[in-house]
Amino acid sequence: MGVSYVPKYDFFQSQPVTKTCEYLLNGMPVIATNLFEHQQLINSENGILIDDTISDITRGFIYIYENRQNFSSEKIQIKAKKHSWEYIVNQILVPYINSL
Repeated sequence: MGVSYVPKYDFFQSQPVTKTCEYLLNGMPVIATNLFEHQQLINSENGILIDDTISDITRGFIYIYENRQNFSSEKIQIKAKKHSWEYIVNQILVPYINSL
């Protein structure tokens, strides 16, 4: 399990959180602060979104524990593959550069 805690400040809303992608690429369910970018990544199959409060962090740990049998490391890794550097470079960057 990974914890991707980022304070809920406006300047973090559009910043992709590298550690979140790293946790997912390693097949780990994630407890993540409810930011715009995390909303694009985290769902019930790979973790939980929380507010930046102690009670919500506790809720996240309880949720992961109670649902630990429902998380599939293999499925998490497969769905996260499009966030790997290999995919981004080979499937997005290289084709873009070649189109110039």
